[in-house]
Amino acid sequence: MQKRFFFYNAQWSAISLMISAGLGATTLLWTTVRMPASIWEWRLLRCRQAVMSSLDSLPPFPSTFLGWSAVDQRNSWTEIEQLGELQDLLCWKADYLTRSHIRDATGQTVTLYGQAGSGSIDHDFWGTAVIQTMPRLAYAVTPTQSGSDLTAEAASTLAVTSMAFAEIDSAYAVELLDHARVLYDFADVYRGKHSDTIIDASGFYPSSHFENELAWGALWLHRAAGEVDYLAKTRRIALRRITSPTL
Repeated sequence: MQKRFFFYNAQWSAISLMISAGLGATTLLWTTVRMPASIWEWRLLRCRQAVMSSLDSLPPFPSTFLGWSAVDQRNSWTEIEQLGELQDLLCWKADYLTRSHIRDATGQTVTLYGQAGSGSIDHDFWGTAVIQTMPRLAYAVTPTQSGSDLTAEAASTLAVTSMAFAEIDSAYAVELLDHARVLYDFADVYRGKHSDTIIDASGFYPSSHFENELAWGALWLHRAAGEVDYLAKTRRIALRRITSPTL
C-alpha cells in the first residue's frame, strides 16, 4: 500500500512545503521526508499547504473511493499501520478542492476551478512541477459554463472525507460537509458536462453524461449528513438512468 501512495505523494508540489522541510525547490517530488515534529503536526503542515499545481480536477473519483475505504475499513488500515498515510492523502485532496471552490458572500458557489495548465503541455514536460516555467492557465466551471460531473464528484469526495475526519477534527469535518452541500446544489442546478466547458479536458477526461456523478454525490451526502432527501434524489436519478439509459 505504501508504494501505491507514492503516486499521490508525487503530486504534492508546494515549493514552500519542501523548503520548510529543508529541501531544495528542485527536489524530486517523490522524495519521502519527515520533519522533526510529531507525526500529526507534520500531517497538518502537509495538508494545509496543499496547492493547485496542474491537470484536471475531475479525478477526485479515486479520492472518494479511498475515503470510502477510510470510513468502512478503518480497522484494516489501522492494522497495516497506513491509516495516517491515508488521512494525509484525503486531507491533501480535500484542501485542494476547497481552495479551488470560490463562494460569494452568501456562501453559494461562484466558481470551481477544474484545471490548471494544459494537459498536452504538461504531459510533454518530463520534469518536476516546481521547475515548470510555461504559462499556467486556469479553467473553471461557473453558472454559465457548467460542469455537473466535476462539481458533483468534488462534493462526493468532500462528503466522504468529512466522515473520515469526523472523530479526528470535527470542525474540519463540518467545513468539508458545508463545501460538499453547496457544490452539490451548484451541480444539480447548473447542469452540464465539464468537458463541454473545459475543452482542454475533453482529450483526457471526457464525459458522456453527468447523471452518474449527481446520483453518486447525493448518495454520499445522504451518508454524511443523514438526510433522506439526498437518498430520494439518488433513487430518482438512478431510475431515470435505468428507464432512459441514453440520458
